[in-house]
Amino acid sequence: MSIRRILFPISRLDDLEQGAEFAFVLARHHGAEVEGVFAQGAARIGEWLDNWGLSEGEIETLEQKAKQRTRDAEQRIESAFRDLATRHPEVTAHFRSTADGPARPLFDLAIHADITVLGNLAHGENAHLNARLTQSARPLLVAPPRPVDKGFGGRIVIAWNQSPEAARAVAAAMPLIDRAERVVVVSVSKHADDQ
Repeated sequence: MSIRRILFPISRLDDLEQGAEFAFVLARHHGAEVEGVFAQGAARIGEWLDNWGLSEGEIETLEQKAKQRTRDAEQRIESAFRDLATRHPEVTAHFRSTADGPARPLFDLAIHADITVLGNLAHGENAHLNARLTQSARPLLVAPPRPVDKGFGGRIVIAWNQSPEAARAVAAAMPLIDRAERVVVVSVSKHADDQ
Protein backbone atom coordinates (compact mmCIF):
# COMPACT_ATOMS: atom_id res chain seq x y z
CA MET A 1 0.00 0.00 0.00
CA SER A 2 1.17 3.51 -0.71
CA ILE A 3 -0.13 6.98 -0.01
CA ARG A 4 -1.23 8.65 -3.24
CA ARG A 5 -4.36 10.58 -2.23
CA ILE A 6 -4.65 12.61 0.98
CA LEU A 7 -8.02 13.99 2.02
CA PHE A 8 -7.97 17.14 4.12
CA PRO A 9 -11.41 18.24 5.41
CA ILE A 10 -11.63 21.92 6.31
CA SER A 11 -14.54 23.48 8.16
CA ARG A 12 -12.78 26.53 9.63
CA LEU A 13 -9.78 28.64 8.73
CA ASP A 14 -7.91 27.50 11.83
CA ASP A 15 -8.04 23.95 10.38
CA LEU A 16 -5.70 25.28 7.70
CA GLU A 17 -3.28 26.72 10.22
CA GLN A 18 -2.78 23.43 11.97
CA GLY A 19 -3.35 20.77 9.40
CA ALA A 20 -2.87 21.84 5.79
CA GLU A 21 0.86 22.38 6.07
CA PHE A 22 1.14 18.90 7.59
CA ALA A 23 -0.96 17.41 4.76
CA PHE A 24 1.27 19.06 2.15
CA VAL A 25 4.49 17.89 3.83
CA LEU A 26 3.08 14.34 4.02
CA ALA A 27 2.10 14.56 0.34
CA ARG A 28 5.58 15.74 -0.64
CA HIS A 29 7.21 12.85 1.25
CA HIS A 30 4.99 10.29 -0.46
CA GLY A 31 4.48 11.81 -3.90
CA ALA A 32 0.78 12.15 -3.15
CA GLU A 33 -1.88 14.72 -3.99
CA VAL A 34 -3.95 16.67 -1.46
CA GLU A 35 -7.66 17.13 -1.79
CA GLY A 36 -8.93 19.97 0.39
CA VAL A 37 -12.62 19.65 1.13
CA PHE A 38 -14.84 22.36 2.56
CA ALA A 39 -16.69 20.22 5.08
CA GLN A 40 -19.44 22.39 6.43
CA GLY A 41 -23.10 21.81 5.82
CA ALA A 42 -25.50 24.33 4.44
CA ALA A 43 -27.64 25.84 7.15
CA ARG A 44 -30.98 24.15 7.66
CA ILE A 45 -32.32 26.01 10.63
CA GLY A 46 -36.01 25.99 9.76
CA GLU A 47 -36.45 22.52 11.22
CA TRP A 48 -35.89 23.77 14.76
CA LEU A 49 -37.23 27.31 14.36
CA ASP A 50 -40.74 26.20 13.37
CA ASN A 51 -41.70 25.89 17.01
CA TRP A 52 -40.42 29.35 18.00
CA GLY A 53 -43.38 31.24 16.61
CA LEU A 54 -41.52 32.68 13.63
CA SER A 55 -43.30 33.07 10.34
CA GLU A 56 -42.28 31.10 7.29
CA GLY A 57 -40.83 34.27 5.76
CA GLU A 58 -38.73 35.03 8.85
CA ILE A 59 -37.40 31.48 8.88
CA GLU A 60 -36.58 31.67 5.18
CA THR A 61 -34.72 34.97 5.71
CA LEU A 62 -32.67 33.46 8.53
CA GLU A 63 -31.88 30.40 6.40
CA GLN A 64 -30.78 32.57 3.47
CA LYS A 65 -28.47 34.56 5.75
CA ALA A 66 -27.01 31.35 7.16
CA LYS A 67 -26.48 29.95 3.64
CA GLN A 68 -24.72 33.16 2.64
CA ARG A 69 -22.42 32.90 5.67
CA THR A 70 -21.62 29.32 4.61
CA ARG A 71 -20.86 30.42 1.02
CA ASP A 72 -18.66 33.26 2.32
CA ALA A 73 -16.78 30.87 4.62
CA GLU A 74 -16.31 28.44 1.73
CA GLN A 75 -14.84 31.17 -0.48
CA ARG A 76 -12.43 32.30 2.27
CA ILE A 77 -11.32 28.73 2.96
CA GLU A 78 -10.91 27.87 -0.72
CA SER A 79 -8.82 31.02 -1.26
CA ALA A 80 -6.61 30.25 1.75
CA PHE A 81 -6.20 26.61 0.64
CA ARG A 82 -5.21 27.63 -2.88
CA ASP A 83 -2.74 30.20 -1.50
CA LEU A 84 -1.17 27.50 0.65
CA ALA A 85 -1.04 25.12 -2.31
CA THR A 86 1.00 27.66 -4.31
CA ARG A 87 3.71 27.38 -1.62
CA HIS A 88 3.94 23.67 -2.45
CA PRO A 89 4.17 23.57 -6.25
CA GLU A 90 5.56 20.04 -6.17
CA VAL A 91 2.26 18.76 -4.76
CA THR A 92 -0.92 18.48 -6.84
CA ALA A 93 -3.81 20.00 -4.92
CA HIS A 94 -7.56 20.07 -5.54
CA PHE A 95 -10.40 21.76 -3.69
CA ARG A 96 -14.05 20.78 -3.49
CA SER A 97 -17.03 21.50 -1.31
CA THR A 98 -19.60 19.41 0.49
CA ALA A 99 -21.64 22.46 1.51
CA ASP A 100 -24.92 20.88 0.46
CA GLY A 101 -24.56 18.15 3.07
CA PRO A 102 -21.14 17.27 4.45
CA ALA A 103 -21.65 13.94 6.18
CA ARG A 104 -22.27 11.48 3.35
CA PRO A 105 -20.17 13.02 0.58
CA LEU A 106 -17.23 13.50 2.96
CA PHE A 107 -17.62 9.90 4.10
CA ASP A 108 -17.53 8.76 0.45
CA LEU A 109 -14.43 10.84 -0.22
CA ALA A 110 -12.71 9.38 2.85
CA ILE A 111 -13.41 5.82 1.69
CA HIS A 112 -11.54 6.53 -1.55
CA ALA A 113 -8.63 8.40 0.02
CA ASP A 114 -5.48 6.59 1.14
CA ILE A 115 -5.40 8.67 4.31
CA THR A 116 -7.34 11.55 5.83
CA VAL A 117 -5.49 14.28 7.70
CA LEU A 118 -7.48 16.03 10.41
CA GLY A 119 -6.54 19.52 11.50
CA ASN A 120 -7.79 21.34 14.55
CA LEU A 121 -9.75 19.01 16.82
CA ALA A 122 -10.12 21.63 19.55
CA HIS A 123 -13.44 23.02 18.37
CA GLY A 124 -16.53 20.89 18.85
CA GLU A 125 -18.00 21.66 15.42
CA ASN A 126 -15.93 18.88 13.87
CA ALA A 127 -17.09 16.18 16.30
CA HIS A 128 -19.83 14.91 13.97
CA LEU A 129 -17.56 14.99 10.91
CA ASN A 130 -14.72 13.27 12.74
CA ALA A 131 -17.11 10.55 13.92
CA ARG A 132 -18.27 9.96 10.33
CA LEU A 133 -14.67 9.84 9.10
CA THR A 134 -13.80 7.29 11.78
CA GLN A 135 -16.58 5.08 10.43
CA SER A 136 -14.96 5.10 6.97
CA ALA A 137 -12.50 2.43 8.20
CA ARG A 138 -9.73 4.31 6.38
CA PRO A 139 -6.62 5.67 8.08
CA LEU A 140 -6.93 9.00 9.89
CA LEU A 141 -3.92 11.03 10.90
CA VAL A 142 -4.27 13.96 13.28
CA ALA A 143 -1.94 16.82 12.42
CA PRO A 144 0.44 17.72 15.24
CA PRO A 145 -0.14 21.04 17.00
CA ARG A 146 3.27 22.34 15.90
CA PRO A 147 4.81 22.55 12.43
CA VAL A 148 6.64 19.41 11.37
CA ASP A 149 10.38 19.58 10.94
CA LYS A 150 12.69 18.09 8.34
CA GLY A 151 12.92 14.85 10.30
CA PHE A 152 9.19 14.24 9.91
CA GLY A 153 8.41 10.54 9.84
CA GLY A 154 11.93 9.49 10.78
CA ARG A 155 10.83 8.11 14.15
CA ILE A 156 7.58 6.26 14.70
CA VAL A 157 6.17 4.88 17.93
CA ILE A 158 3.60 2.09 17.75
CA ALA A 159 1.35 1.49 20.74
CA TRP A 160 0.62 -2.23 20.59
CA ASN A 161 -1.99 -4.00 22.68
CA GLN A 162 -2.55 -7.20 20.67
CA SER A 163 -6.00 -6.08 19.55
CA PRO A 164 -7.49 -6.30 16.07
CA GLU A 165 -7.66 -2.48 16.07
CA ALA A 166 -3.92 -2.23 16.73
CA ALA A 167 -3.21 -4.71 13.93
CA ARG A 168 -5.36 -2.69 11.50
CA ALA A 169 -3.67 0.55 12.60
CA VAL A 170 -0.21 -0.91 11.97
CA ALA A 171 -1.28 -2.26 8.58
CA ALA A 172 -2.71 1.15 7.62
CA ALA A 173 0.49 2.88 8.78
CA MET A 174 2.85 0.66 6.76
CA PRO A 175 3.58 3.38 4.15
CA LEU A 176 4.78 5.58 7.02
CA ILE A 177 6.55 2.75 8.86
CA ASP A 178 8.42 1.64 5.71
CA ARG A 179 9.99 5.11 5.34
CA ALA A 180 10.91 5.51 9.02
CA GLU A 181 14.52 5.36 10.15
CA ARG A 182 13.51 4.11 13.58
CA VAL A 183 10.38 2.32 14.78
CA VAL A 184 9.70 1.70 18.47
CA VAL A 185 6.95 -0.65 19.62
CA VAL A 186 5.48 -0.01 23.04
CA SER A 187 3.44 -2.93 24.34
CA VAL A 188 0.44 -1.99 26.42
CA SER A 189 -1.51 -4.44 28.54
CA LYS A 190 -4.97 -4.16 30.08
CA HIS A 191 -3.94 -6.13 33.15
CA ALA A 192 -0.97 -5.46 35.43
CA ASP A 193 -0.11 -9.18 35.63
CA ASP A 194 0.16 -9.48 31.79
CA GLN A 195 3.69 -8.06 31.80
